[in-house]
Amino acid sequence: MNFTDIHNTPPTVDGIARTNSVPLGCTSEGYGGGGNVDSALFPLTCRLNHSCVANARYVWRPDLGKELVFAQRPIMAGEEITVSYMGFPWDRGATRSLRSEHLMQTFKFVCTCEICTEDEDEVKIRDARRLEMKELMDQVPTVPQFTSDRALRMSERVLMLLRQDGQLIPVNAASVHYDAFQIAMECNKRERAKYHIAQCVELYKLCEGDGSPQMQKMLSIMNGLF
Repeated sequence: MNFTDIHNTPPTVDGIARTNSVPLGCTSEGYGGGGNVDSALFPLTCRLNHSCVANARYVWRPDLGKELVFAQRPIMAGEEITVSYMGFPWDRGATRSLRSEHLMQTFKFVCTCEICTEDEDEVKIRDARRLEMKELMDQVPTVPQFTSDRALRMSERVLMLLRQDGQLIPVNAASVHYDAFQIAMECNKRERAKYHIAQCVELYKLCEGDGSPQMQKMLSIMNGLF
């Protein structure tokens, strides 16, 4: 009952659960995979605050029956551990205004993380970069098979934009590398495909842990092909 309830005053059990519980299906493939998922409250994990440039992420490991938290970049002593309450940077996080609207509607707070409090010139640069990412990620699945080379270049440009944005963290990069792997296979560029699936294996290990179902899936694909 010490958790926050953004829905009711005074707090209720239902409101606390709706405010704080995390889905037992939030894997590196992102949120909202379709259908309903169970959710749960965790005494420590549910107290992690949001940042649009989070230094950690939580993931439900069904094989372990545990919610685990992984660092996504080096975390300094005394630095707050934060997670993102949103999806990928090219999704709801594409612009500051989209992030602000989503966080206010869903979680009832104004984000004051380092990129939400940048000066207006920096915001314009970051918004433009993330909107380009969004446009590329939206277009990649629609690129015809006979122009797969172009789709591969688009995916690899997203990786470059993530690096410029400071968001080339494992969970983001793994998703793009997997897209690039599939496209490289269509193009019959086996060396590029081998590189991208190998990156997936290492990145899923970092964002879900060694032996996670998703990492094992990537490893199986890599071993089966190469």
